[in-house]
Formats: sequence, C-alpha cells, structure tokens
Amino acid sequence: MSLAEDLLALAAKARPLAARLRAVGREPRVVFPNVHPNAHAFLSALLTRQTRGRVWLLAADPRGQERLHNEILQWQPEALFLPEAEIGLAENAIPDPEIAADRLQALDQWDRLKSGVLVTTAAALNDNVPPPAGMRAIRLELSVGQTLPPEELARKLDGAGYERVAQVALRGQFAVRGGIVDLFSWHHTLPLRVEFFGDEIESLRHFDLDAQTSVQPVEQAEALLGESAVAGEVPLRETIRKGGLVVDLDAGGEWAAVGITAEPEEDDPTPFLHHGVGGFEAGDLVVE
Repeated sequence: MSLAEDLLALAAKARPLAARLRAVGREPRVVFPNVHPNAHAFLSALLTRQTRGRVWLLAADPRGQERLHNEILQWQPEALFLPEAEIGLAENAIPDPEIAADRLQALDQWDRLKSGVLVTTAAALNDNVPPPAGMRAIRLELSVGQTLPPEELARKLDGAGYERVAQVALRGQFAVRGGIVDLFSWHHTLPLRVEFFGDEIESLRHFDLDAQTSVQPVEQAEALLGESAVAGEVPLRETIRKGGLVVDLDAGGEWAAVGITAEPEEDDPTPFLHHGVGGFEAGDLVVE
C-alpha cells in the first residue's frame, strides 16, 4: 500500500468523518461543511476511495478546476481533466484545436472507464458531447494487413472534420503523400503514419513531428474521427451513468449527491481547517 493510500485509509477511520462517508450513496444528498479549498483534493480522494466507481468532481470555475486537478493527482494519478467547451468566440475566430482535442481525448478515456475520476466544472455539464454510443462509433480501428484504400481513409478523415495539410503539425490534421497517410488523432500525443501497399495497410508507426522519423511501430492503432462525425449530441449531464457519484465542490448544485462547502455548520464534528502556517502542496489541512 502506498503512503497516499495509507493516509487516506487512516483519515477514513476518523469516527465523525467515517459516519459521513458511510452516508454517501445511502442518503440523497450529503454535505461536508467547513472544508477549506486546500482540502478539496484530499476529501475528493476520500470520496473516490469510498465509492470505488466513477466520480465526477465539479469545480466552480476553470481556475478552480485546474487547481483541483493538479492537487488530486497526488492522490489519484489517473484523474482526467475535461475542459469546458469554448463559447462566445468573436466572429470568424477559429476555436483552439488543442482544447477540442483535449476534450475529445478525455471523453474517450472516460467512456471506457467503469471507475475513475473526472475533474470538470458545473457549467461544463451543459456542454453538448457525443453520447456513449456515439463515442464508440467514431473510433476508427486500423491494423496491419487491413484492406482500406488510402483515398477512403482520407475521405473518412476529411468528412470527420480533420484538416488536410501538407504536413501534420497539430491534432486533428492529416496529410496524404502517395501511398502514405499521416494523421494526428485527437486522442494521441504522437501522429500516426499509415503506409499502404495498394489498398492494404502495410505498416503503422507513430512518428516524431520535428524529425519526421519513426518512434514506435505498432500492429494496431485507433483514430478518433471527431465530434463532428456524431449526430445527436447530448448535454454532458445526460451521460452520467447510474451509480456515478457527482461531487459539487461549490455546493451550489442541489442535485449533486455530495456537496462540499467552506460554509460552517453549527456543531459539525468534521471540519477541514486551514493550517494557517504558510503554503503547502498536497495535504495542507487539519482534520479534527
């Protein structure tokens, strides 16, 4: 057991805190009052440990979301970060492709998980996203030996919103040179080079953008076709599966199963207080 897990296990045994943790999932709504923002990540990790399922952590705003995600990585290294969709863009402005890519990557990973942590904002729950069935539909499987004419692959990518360029530089782009199709999928950190022999995929390899040299040959790969390839998007809140725990870090959403607030509660036995002795990273809290 890691030190982080030891600390969580010890805190979860504290009698007043244990009683409130046990109430999560049994009562319609449980509120943890007197929680300083520096304790949000630790308490969220306790709730995740208690739930052992999918946990949605809702920050009040993007700044709070970034802070929460950075801190909870100390306790939950695999926690996902889902940014809000860009809105209110000026006329003729082009959305940031990296934000769109980060969103699609997080949604794809989240759809595959039966347990885990997703850090987002309460406002993001109103953003439209592909439904779970739609996420599965936009996964394009590629494998060595597969018959798939290069022009057909190019049509799929073009129809899914990928930008055709002379040389890929960003996620969401592809390039065609003879029997080679380079594509930078929304959810990969490296682009993929698909080499054809006629209509058959002869090789697949991830490559370095700057050097344009092979990094890793693979037998199979997957590309995400993009949100534009999905019909019938739904608000993110509609994708919350039964059994998932929604934690509101601002306690403003009365519909969330768990609320966390800095507001005091009379005679509350489980305050998470600021230590008051300077700046800490993870663990800067006191449980009384």
